[in-house]
Amino acid sequence: MAMQLAHYRKYNENVLTYESATTRLYYKGRTETIRPVTEKSVQFCKAFDDKSVPPEDVKKYLKEATDLQCRYKMEAMRGLGVDRHLFGLYCVAKGTNTDPLPDLFTDKAFNLRFNLSTSQTPVRTTDRWRLERSSVCGGFGTVTDNGYGVSYLVYDDYVTWSVHSKRSSPRTDSQEFAECIRQAMDDLRRLFDA
Repeated sequence: MAMQLAHYRKYNENVLTYESATTRLYYKGRTETIRPVTEKSVQFCKAFDDKSVPPEDVKKYLKEATDLQCRYKMEAMRGLGVDRHLFGLYCVAKGTNTDPLPDLFTDKAFNLRFNLSTSQTPVRTTDRWRLERSSVCGGFGTVTDNGYGVSYLVYDDYVTWSVHSKRSSPRTDSQEFAECIRQAMDDLRRLFDA
């Protein structure tokens, strides 16, 4: 939600966002898509800096948004996501030269791009994990010309971010967006410290 808040503050909009969920519970499982932008996350972003919204309501909106995102994540991990299934159907249609393609696959909504692509990198995968031997952060590139790729690691008492964008884009700036995320994290901490 900190990334959502940071993006909303910087661009005054919520964008289609990709967050990966592991499906390694299944044989040869890889990933499924979590879509963290929901009506609840939009409500939270809009309310956060609105002085007419009491802090307790902002906390409530944040909890509702994160609860919903966690539910989506668990569903995706259990194989109940839709993105990989739809992609598989699309590949079958293309591979069998289905003409015309089903309307779903030519619809504008199906072809929207993820302007914010994110992924959490797990830090503890075995009992032998040690902070001093750990990477500060992984990497996750942008998938659009005018978007961001953000990977993050959650440690016991801090979070690290790695923000990527294309230098050729006049719209994006990785350092500025990283600062926006840091500010959002600080503001979230202040919200709960109050």
